[in-house]
Amino acid sequence: MNRLLACCLVATAVPAMATVQPPLSKMTVLHQFAQSDGYSPNPLVEDSDGVFFGVNTNGGANNGGTVYRVTSTGDFKLLHAFDPAGAGNDGYSPHGTLVRGADGFLYGTTTSGGTIGGYPGSQGTIYRINDAGQLTIVHSFTGPEGSQPIGGLTMAADGHLYGTASYGGLGSGTIFRLNADNSLTTIYSFPADGSQGAGVNAPLVQDANGSFYGSNNSSGGNTTIPDAGGGTIFQLTPDGTLTTLHYFPFYSGVAAPNIGPDGVLYSTQHYARDSVFHLTNTGRYLTLYDFPCYCGTVDDGAEPSGPLTMARDGYIYGTTSGGGAHGVGTIYKMTLDGEVTTVYSFDTDGPNSPQTGVIEGPDGRFYGTTQNTGSVQNNPQYGAVFKITFVPEAPTGPTVTSGDGHVQLSWTASRTTISYQVFVGTAAGGEATTPVVTGVTDTKVDITGLTNGTEYFFTVSAVNEAGAGAPSAEVNAIPTGPSSPPTTTPPAGSSPSPASTGSGGGGSIDPAVICLLLALILPTVRRRRNTEGCR
Repeated sequence: MNRLLACCLVATAVPAMATVQPPLSKMTVLHQFAQSDGYSPNPLVEDSDGVFFGVNTNGGANNGGTVYRVTSTGDFKLLHAFDPAGAGNDGYSPHGTLVRGADGFLYGTTTSGGTIGGYPGSQGTIYRINDAGQLTIVHSFTGPEGSQPIGGLTMAADGHLYGTASYGGLGSGTIFRLNADNSLTTIYSFPADGSQGAGVNAPLVQDANGSFYGSNNSSGGNTTIPDAGGGTIFQLTPDGTLTTLHYFPFYSGVAAPNIGPDGVLYSTQHYARDSVFHLTNTGRYLTLYDFPCYCGTVDDGAEPSGPLTMARDGYIYGTTSGGGAHGVGTIYKMTLDGEVTTVYSFDTDGPNSPQTGVIEGPDGRFYGTTQNTGSVQNNPQYGAVFKITFVPEAPTGPTVTSGDGHVQLSWTASRTTISYQVFVGTAAGGEATTPVVTGVTDTKVDITGLTNGTEYFFTVSAVNEAGAGAPSAEVNAIPTGPSSPPTTTPPAGSSPSPASTGSGGGGSIDPAVICLLLALILPTVRRRRNTEGCR
């Protein structure tokens, strides 16, 4: 079916999209690929603080794909170039995301190569590679245990690596475990008739109960399911029991599922019906958002692709390879109930057409890859690795404490913040547009030089390399001077007068009282003389 026609036939109603303006952002190209680096990038994996690893399916010195590492500051290193014709045949055409094994090596798969023959000349491999780029083939697929692993590997809770093969087994692919001796154990083999799906091409995810979930890109042979044929999402329990949770119609293009914070599966369709959906482990399916028909440039993108990311701010992030303000893809975020907001539109002058999603780094920035760098009409380059920073969210929980001619303002830290700035006004909502304090790296600051008795209003905004975020909630305070009566305590260094040294510590005693006391104590002194002396 024609792609455009299929899209326009199914996308008859488009849910309302959030009208919030995209936040300020800064796009940084960490590395632009060349032929020698490889191209057709797969999803990145964040391995340690600020270090990412990835594979390119094509290109490289031997045109067999590559493995690379790149840091959050753009330090790029090519680790390995696969050689389809090399001695020992280390495989070629790597797919999927690398994963760190229990032994400290990175593990990945190639869909071709290896030492076992067969269509398309070989069955594929599992390899391991260290951080210096030394690569070893740990297994070559045979066919009966699986062939052409596209989805990559997953580190499971039991410490073993699990993966999927698109072909082989009974004919429609397999799910396997890599054992300590580098042999494979087939956990499940999909039936040849496709009744449980075929062509599994995505990595597995595992829930807290140990069950795995994955997706197929085609299905058939099940006449009891209307319109089946466009793939499945399945559950595989720890004992090896597979349950098909949902069948998709033709032209669906189902992406790998991911588990949300609510324990529900989230994924996308990106062919005939561009949508984001969720699916429970009991098979309850719900479309959360339908992207509009890709009939040209559309603000919120088209053709969602790549895995979804559950970010620490509570949103789900994803990418589209088309649409957006410039027609070459977007980054969007979505709430768990399906409200979608475009947060970035790629431009034809830079990295564009992402197909691998984005991941959140430990620094709160998002990292990903694109298929192109530049416009198709201008002979685009081979894609890029990028970092994108969004302005910080508004600080929360501001509080203010009054003092003599000053106030102390404090707040809760915002993620991705480099510094804070404070705005002051003398009317509610009337803070000046120019901050009175900038470059604050703590979550509190003393604002001095204020007039006692005057009411002031304060907001705080967070700043990073993308700019300043929205202001916090407003707080107000009135600086006040001393409110207690003056103290009678003498200044430091002075000697107290005898009249103020009594145990009561109060002021001086009246002289008449002293005279009266002396008269009572010294009766031999003439009363008249004492009285006159004290007048």
